[in-house]
Amino acid sequence: MYTRKVLLTLIAFILVFSAHSLIAAPTRRVLIYFFKDITGDEEFMELNYQIPFYFYSQINREIKGKKFILIDREGLEVYRKDKTRDLWDEAVLMNIARRKNIDDIIYGVFFIQNGKPVIMGKIFHAKSGLMLDITEKETDYNDLVKDIENLSVDEIAAHYNELKEKRTRGYNPKLSRMVQSEVKDTWFFLQNSMGPYFPIGTWADLYPPGFFYELTFVYFPKMNIARLGIGINTNIIDMERKGSATLVDSSITVLSVGASFQYSFRLGKIFETLLLDLNVGLAQSYMFQKNIRSQSSDLYIKGGVNLVLNPFADMHLSLKVGVFSVDYKENPMDGVFCEIGIMGF
Repeated sequence: MYTRKVLLTLIAFILVFSAHSLIAAPTRRVLIYFFKDITGDEEFMELNYQIPFYFYSQINREIKGKKFILIDREGLEVYRKDKTRDLWDEAVLMNIARRKNIDDIIYGVFFIQNGKPVIMGKIFHAKSGLMLDITEKETDYNDLVKDIENLSVDEIAAHYNELKEKRTRGYNPKLSRMVQSEVKDTWFFLQNSMGPYFPIGTWADLYPPGFFYELTFVYFPKMNIARLGIGINTNIIDMERKGSATLVDSSITVLSVGASFQYSFRLGKIFETLLLDLNVGLAQSYMFQKNIRSQSSDLYIKGGVNLVLNPFADMHLSLKVGVFSVDYKENPMDGVFCEIGIMGF
């Protein structure tokens, strides 16, 4: 019976993954990335971000089938502190594209001549690994590069400062900490959540709803093509019933630890990410009846859907529902849980 539950859960997990692949919109996600000053002059460091900022603010967002995203300025600050890291290395670009579901990356190199930038724009196609000059294929992009080259360094800076002051929505979208800084190779999160636990089946006749607690650490490795994270999951279930004419006082506590496998779907800014998780491991159960304690060690399996919200810049909330099953003395203890928690990155 337990093997069948494991197989059914795995099949459901695969079906949800497949459904997402089938219904996903064909829109190409285009990231406008840092432009590199090849002169290395500290005076023009800000142009590494101000040029793509101008590019993003002026680009035609009505281009069919494309969604434009501006890089987060945070990565430039990291580069300023440690210039040994090449943000424009092909492996770094590939890592960014794969982990953030980016199809194309627009970037370039530039130098200053007579107070104006001279730009060599590039387009990196993530799936094929091809890197093309903007002038070869994308005439719309090429015209915009020419417009930027006609501006002085001071005019570009003034444009940036003006829009920054206005804080116009959409001009400076920030990729949040959930998808992490663009210069990091890996990312991880720690989830701490709790909520009610509702036993089902015969266990619902024995115990009222109880308490469920979860602590999970998940690591998303470098060059993660599948957006699949692995980690450690711990849970506590506690249920208690008062004695009656037919039942004695009783309580049961289940402590479990196991492996966690999570798949992430990027959503938006506030409703940020949807996580599907599957956990398997070992559970230790303790039952108390009339001051007599019995215990059992069994396998458990847990699956859930976790919606991650980002209402504030550095605060993430977790809303999760799922099922938990432990093969208690070969008499499966099944239940449904709901949680609310916080997540740190």
